[in-house]
Amino acid sequence: MREKLCSNIDLKEEGDANLYLGNLGKQYRTDVTIPIPVALNLAVSKTWQDRYTLELNYEKTYWSEYKNLDFNYGSAIPSALVGAFDDPKPKNWRDTDTFKVGFTAKVSPELTLMAGYSKDETPIPKEYVSYELPDADANIYFWISHKSQ
Repeated sequence: MREKLCSNIDLKEEGDANLYLGNLGKQYRTDVTIPIPVALNLAVSKTWQDRYTLELNYEKTYWSEYKNLDFNYGSAIPSALVGAFDDPKPKNWRDTDTFKVGFTAKVSPELTLMAGYSKDETPIPKEYVSYELPDADANIYFWISHKSQ
């Protein structure tokens, strides 16, 4: 039997929510809890000739722990507001993979060049995309040159 991976760390927010639908509603005390995912990172780096370095990184993030967004209110809210504000919002996020590669070259004592690429998957199924981030797969490229003075 495969044991479920979870970080046992939750982000918990508390505050006041102003819930209105037309003229119906008021302010309510509320809280929400969102699980923080476990992340597995595997990385390797190789340097040769004291000038060149290649770095590879793989990250697995276990977002699938995030099943729904469910606010809890300090008192009952009117039934007309339940569908808009109190029904749990399904998220059903997926576990993701991220791949990163970086390269550094010390061209001279004064000049270092760096380049890299990262492929980062979104955990959000298309049918559940909403205001949270991340919301799309990302391809990230960078190039840096550094001159010592």
